[in-house]
Amino acid sequence: MNNKKILYLFFCSIFSSYLNACEIDNRKVINFDSKYVFVKGKNNIKVNAKIADTDELRQFGLMKVKNMLKDEGMLFVFEQDGQHCFWMKDTYIPLSIAFIDKNKQIIDIQDMQANSETAHCPSKDIHYTLEMNQGWFNHNNVKINDVLKF
Repeated sequence: MNNKKILYLFFCSIFSSYLNACEIDNRKVINFDSKYVFVKGKNNIKVNAKIADTDELRQFGLMKVKNMLKDEGMLFVFEQDGQHCFWMKDTYIPLSIAFIDKNKQIIDIQDMQANSETAHCPSKDIHYTLEMNQGWFNHNNVKINDVLKF
């Protein structure tokens, strides 16, 4: 293994908590901005969400991520409302996804299995989604019609 590859692997392992993924074959590092998202319902819960707001970031999403902290997730932001579907190809951890409309209200929550190519689609047009560790929404009593603030 050459020195550049060793250095790259070292960088990825050291900074993996700050980066969402390191793609070794293409030597490409995807770095997401983060922001706090507040889920308002029965409880107000603060989530540290990485932001996927470009085609490239949305396409990569949480692929290759091996674990997330308890209140960490990913907020997907779309330019236009639509029937945006998700799958879990090359995603190593099971997730729950909240489909969210343009008013930041949750319209649906679904569980998704790791490494599955099953499509998960919203029941109506959405503008955002929030992916969290599987069971997070249920554990935190977050329900359909709850609202996000960010």
